[in-house]
Amino acid sequence: MTSPFRKESVAALRAAGDERPMVALVPARRWLTALSLIVMLIAAIIFATVATTKDPIRGIGYVDRGGFVALGANTLGIVQDGVVLPGTPVKAGDVLARVINSDGATVRVIAPVPGVVMQLLGPPTGWVSRQGDPIVVLARTDVQVGAEATLLLPGLAATEVVAGDVTEGSTVWLEPADRQPLKCVVESVRPYAQPAESVAEFMPDPYVASYLADLGSVQMAKANCPDGSLDWALPGAVMKVTVEAGSRSPLKAILGSGS
Repeated sequence: MTSPFRKESVAALRAAGDERPMVALVPARRWLTALSLIVMLIAAIIFATVATTKDPIRGIGYVDRGGFVALGANTLGIVQDGVVLPGTPVKAGDVLARVINSDGATVRVIAPVPGVVMQLLGPPTGWVSRQGDPIVVLARTDVQVGAEATLLLPGLAATEVVAGDVTEGSTVWLEPADRQPLKCVVESVRPYAQPAESVAEFMPDPYVASYLADLGSVQMAKANCPDGSLDWALPGAVMKVTVEAGSRSPLKAILGSGS
């Protein structure tokens, strides 16, 4: 490319006292090449650091081996000694509690299925139970579901969790208080949030009920864990969980719509 500055013109200007340096123009094609390389580099950095990022969703989970059964007496009376304490395994037909009614008769609360006593809803003895009020909560063990945990995650009223953020195959980390985190996988998920109070009434653990009350709404999922990894845990054992969910695209991150 011919320079727009002739050497003779530059020499004449300098002879006249003009000491401005000669400027060499860069071809437009080189500028476009350099700009393209810069854009590609920025895009690669965004993709590597954002596209593979997972937004962790934190919640709680509990070991589930078939669900819970709340049991009480069909009479008004006083709970007497002999209540089976939490953590006790029982068989179908075992007596879980005894209630003395106003006639002095003893009414027994019987376990309908095998399980583990999860919660006693009052002192071991000496408290009044109304007809139909639950006295003990039994965690069933007759339904073999393997190493499974039920997840209670923040719902729409608490966060921006939406259908698709938590999906089958999402990685779940269970975090027992006195053990190493356990890696599990989401096997099923309800793609909608539901009012927390509709779930809390079925949760025997007071901590879980309080957690749900604070959330307002909850999204539920099931996690499958490696065989034998939850054998140590009683049904209903509660622990913190973290779900690696909500993969973000570069566009979603740039627009600020990530959680």
